[in-house]
Amino acid sequence: MINRVNLKTTVSLGLAVFILGIFSQTVLAALPPVIPEFGYGIAAGGKLTIGNDSEINQSEEDNVASVISGYDTESKGRLKLGTGAVVNGEVHSYDYITTGNDIEINGAMTWATGNITFGNNTKAKSVYSAAKLKIGKNSIVNGFAMGQAGSQIDPSTVPDSTVGALPAMGEPQPVFLPSFEEVKGKAYKTRSYSKKNINEIDPGIFGTVKIRNKAEATFSSGTYSFNKLYFREKSNIFVDTTEGDVIWEIAKVFRTSRLVNIVKIGDNDLIILSGGDITIGSYNVIEAEMASADDIRINSHSQITGKAYAADDVTVGKQVAFNSTAVPEPTTLVLLLAASPLLLRKRK
Repeated sequence: MINRVNLKTTVSLGLAVFILGIFSQTVLAALPPVIPEFGYGIAAGGKLTIGNDSEINQSEEDNVASVISGYDTESKGRLKLGTGAVVNGEVHSYDYITTGNDIEINGAMTWATGNITFGNNTKAKSVYSAAKLKIGKNSIVNGFAMGQAGSQIDPSTVPDSTVGALPAMGEPQPVFLPSFEEVKGKAYKTRSYSKKNINEIDPGIFGTVKIRNKAEATFSSGTYSFNKLYFREKSNIFVDTTEGDVIWEIAKVFRTSRLVNIVKIGDNDLIILSGGDITIGSYNVIEAEMASADDIRINSHSQITGKAYAADDVTVGKQVAFNSTAVPEPTTLVLLLAASPLLLRKRK
């Protein structure tokens, strides 16, 4: 598993970071990339949209919840659940939450620093709004429902309803996501891989790479650096993690077309780190942990196993199945924090 940083420890370990910072640049450069770890399946610094009839499943080992929006206070972080969506975990927003009808939230708590507006026929457990709470008709809340003055809470469907002060929800945490320099020169021209060949791609530095329609390609354990990475329609990608994680560092764009399969072999991870957008096409089947310094979009009918973190917005299309993977305990934490200056935040 890739090492991760629990951002809340940054201040307390600041002195250790300073001392270890005197180590040579060679030592720091050899450290693996870092994905900030929240304990969420999907985390958006800005807006989070989950499409109609999609299902988000929280790993039993996750620490907090399934989804969160607005962790970056510089962004508008509203969270929207489409009609018929199911979240088997908690739902958090540092902005407001709106839902369509027939929503089901099975986590212990849903909270927002702004308004929460539930559609009709909503099922949830405890709900907390630091502003106004409105619950639609024929809804069931099996717990507390709390909001400020002006909330619309039907006592018949919410037995333990209260209007008043809320517990502290904490401040959003800053997020540092990796940024990579684009490589230039004739040695890094675009490479295309077709279905006519056996495409075994070893770790290294590349320009733009395109896996063509219906082609197959195999990636092995190690780190790959790309300017852009494209998987075309019906391509099959095999990721062999037997000897360790497979890490894709992408300077600009990662994009898949329709009907792409990314098959992971072995017990380690596929880690996708992009300084630009990540776009997953419709009807994809992918097992990966993704982090973007920009936006992530997962199109309709895809099946994703992993995590998705974006500095800006996350959009999940309709009828997507997203299964969160477990959060391991952080290891070699102090050394990773010492490397944190190498992780640059990219904003639009």
